Amino acid sequence: MKHKIVAVDEESRTLCVSMIDGDLMRKYPMVQQKFTVTPIVTQGHEQSCLVKLSVEYEKENENVPHPHEYMELAAIMNQAIARHVAKNA
Repeated sequence: MKHKIVAVDEESRTLCVSMIDGDLMRKYPMVQQKFTVTPIVTQGHEQSCLVKLSVEYEKENENVPHPHEYMELAAIMNQAIARHVAKNA
């Protein structure tokens, strides 16, 4: 599975990524993820962040199920981004 960064907005801390290759594209010809990072300070005054993920996709036809496996992978990517941002904040 290959992805391409299609937009980065430093001000809003947003990253948009589109899937451009892979087996999943046979069932979902369009998949785009949008990651938005919001810095937060915890009650213990530690720096952290909240990463919001939205996924937009198009199914090949109405018989194709929702992409639950892809969503699990997206959640793992979301956690990795949150750790990276928190470490490098």
